[in-house]
Amino acid sequence: MSRWKSSVLHEGEGNIRSVKWRGHLIAWANNMGVKIFDITSKQRITNVPRDDISLRPDMYPCSLCWKDSVTLIIGWGTSVKICSVKERHASEMRDLPSRYVEIVSQFETEFYISGLAPLCDQLVVLSYVKEVSEKTEREYCARPRLDIIQPLSEACEEISSDALTVRGFQENECRDYHLGERDPGAGSWCCLHLYSPPTSTRVAQQEFKLRC
Repeated sequence: MSRWKSSVLHEGEGNIRSVKWRGHLIAWANNMGVKIFDITSKQRITNVPRDDISLRPDMYPCSLCWKDSVTLIIGWGTSVKICSVKERHASEMRDLPSRYVEIVSQFETEFYISGLAPLCDQLVVLSYVKEVSEKTEREYCARPRLDIIQPLSEACEEISSDALTVRGFQENECRDYHLGERDPGAGSWCCLHLYSPPTSTRVAQQEFKLRC
């Protein structure tokens, strides 16, 4: 008989869109927002609601990444939140969890977020871009962008921006792009994989190596 035992951490708020686990903390996003669960105390320590409820969560899914064991970065729609998990003072606990979450930075980006990754104290953002044609005044899908930004408390500073060459980008949606870290926590190097829709039977993949 297996010794593994399954436990329900949360339910009743729609599909799970993203899950990221780091150390003793699990973060996941559903239709309502982002939850963080402490497996040491077996308590959910926060709920970060999504800002723009007009966006369909299946079309504009949440992007999650851990910068370190106590810093979670959330990208959803055009919003970025950097959350720091902190220890609660013993005199403040009462019936509260031993940890709490403070949002140390929150800002809006120019385009929709398809992926996030930390790069030292900066942030790599994969952006889904929509622009308006000057001739027809109609909205169209442009090439996705890979931006490096410097987060501030209530804004961000753009360090670099590159439009990516992706086949069939005109037909893609925000949910079609994914950014994955190959070596999270590797220091000053950041190796990223961009996944986009398949052109035949294989998923298109590009690799980027960034250094701070």
